[in-house]
Amino acid sequence: MKLRFNNGLTFVGFLLALVAVSTAGRAQVISAPPEKQAVRQRIGEIIQQTLKAAHITLRDGTNVFVRPLPSNEDIATVKSFGDTGIAVLSEYIKSKQVLELRVVLRLLGSIDSETARDAMDDFAESAELPGIRANALDFVAASGRAKDFALLKRVAASDSDTRVKAAALDLIQRYRVQ
Repeated sequence: MKLRFNNGLTFVGFLLALVAVSTAGRAQVISAPPEKQAVRQRIGEIIQQTLKAAHITLRDGTNVFVRPLPSNEDIATVKSFGDTGIAVLSEYIKSKQVLELRVVLRLLGSIDSETARDAMDDFAESAELPGIRANALDFVAASGRAKDFALLKRVAASDSDTRVKAAALDLIQRYRVQ
């Protein structure tokens, strides 16, 4: 196939369109690597499947919602993603979906690494929802790291929500933080 251009302007326009298309495609690849997109998608599926499994219908037809707990298989899958999985779970910090966030905390709390513990610290200090900050504090206290005990003291003194402060104080007493 041979392209013909009536004038130089048409040719320049064609070249500019080609550059724009190739640049747009490259920008998408740079902004989110395919592997991270796949991890993000799989973690989203795990969260949604976990929430769906928490809805139970009893024999009498009553709908019940139980605590959403990810399966051991799902936990193993998320662990296999390593730091990429932790980064994806950390993206949920600004979410206002309580049930999703509870699953995220469970998944994050099941990963035994410094990166995961640091991400949990971020949830304890910065999650949008106070109840999620308080839940994250349980994982923070259980880690036993000195910097996490300092975090408990900081939260107990300065969190904007009195329930989160009370949760931090309770954990300080329970773990006998000095």
